[in-house]
Amino acid sequence: MAAYTLAREKEKKRFVATSALIEKIDKREYKALTSFYSLLELFTIAYENAPDFEVASQDAKDVLIEVLQTRVAITRMLTREEKLTRMPQFRLIKDSTDIPHAISAFLFGCDKIVTYDEHFQAINHILPVVTPEDLL
Repeated sequence: MAAYTLAREKEKKRFVATSALIEKIDKREYKALTSFYSLLELFTIAYENAPDFEVASQDAKDVLIEVLQTRVAITRMLTREEKLTRMPQFRLIKDSTDIPHAISAFLFGCDKIVTYDEHFQAINHILPVVTPEDLL
């Protein structure tokens, strides 16, 4: 969702592809979900890149609103037990902050992970990892 929200100016090609995918999701051609952790990350990144509190607060809210206005479903946070039980299965992901996203995708029945983040390639044998362009 970062390419759709925060990086639209910096990564224009990714924004175009992600927007096209979101459009298909909004038209119900695809079903999609994102983890609550993704929302928290987007909020935090928007907040941290703003020049002051007022701008940060508004930018962070705007990012959330942008995502919430799509038909992308949002998973709940994982329980402690879910994390502890599934963590070994996803330990190959080098960036530990990405593990909750993968566990969520697995537990909520996703058939693939759509991302530009290469860390997820480590679990391609568990859940196929594709980019928005792969689906278009």
